[in-house]
Amino acid sequence: MTYLKMAKSPCLKRLRLSRATITELCALTQDDLHPWGNIGHGVPVALRVTAAVNFYAASSFQGSTGDVCSISQAATHYYIKDVKNALQKRTGEFIRFWMDEDNQVGWAMGFIAISIFPCVQSVIDCTHAAIKAPSKLPAPFINRKGFYSLSVKLIYDHKKQILQVCARYPGSNHDAYVFQHSQMPQSFMPRPHIRELIKGDSGYPFHTWVMVLVRNPVRQKRVNAIQGTTRNIIEPIISLLKMRFCCLDLGVHSSTTQ
Repeated sequence: MTYLKMAKSPCLKRLRLSRATITELCALTQDDLHPWGNIGHGVPVALRVTAAVNFYAASSFQGSTGDVCSISQAATHYYIKDVKNALQKRTGEFIRFWMDEDNQVGWAMGFIAISIFPCVQSVIDCTHAAIKAPSKLPAPFINRKGFYSLSVKLIYDHKKQILQVCARYPGSNHDAYVFQHSQMPQSFMPRPHIRELIKGDSGYPFHTWVMVLVRNPVRQKRVNAIQGTTRNIIEPIISLLKMRFCCLDLGVHSSTTQ
């Protein structure tokens, strides 16, 4: 059972992606997903991708995900891992903070249409991706909400496209720590006179290229209000991301893979 046997509406409802998008995923990963798998028999690429996407969308136990495709839990485990590795190799093709002038002008114009604040390139925020308790040193992964997670930094543009992700730090780390140890400072610090701005909340440090909300606004209430209008784009994006891929959300971390 693959997505090819699903009608358009059931496919979108169950897998959270359209048939056309999943077909693109199959074409993108087919060179890495060879038909002969680790479990000893031929496996179509469509079946592997269907199993993995279904797990990401539903975040059920691997056995339940396998039932949808009529495959075993062991096979499902291998397919999820294989598809994940194939997609991870290509993240740089789709998730990238372009520093060229044309993209920066486009982002700035897009954000001006949202608010009147000039030179905005993107918005930054952190969220928690729930995980199983690590077998070694689990304590640092317990976040302030009391569950195991990774602290994930996300940067978006005005079109709700992800420009950069940093997802390698335990959930107990503060947003500012994750930001300081991500790739962004390395990209911007060599350019001290840069005018482009990244919007963040008051938990982030000030830089010439980072604009955050004023902690004690007296005369800056209007500035904060304008910044808030720009920043508010990030919250619904995070919600949409977790609605589409439930494996990222709280309440299912006991059955997700690390």
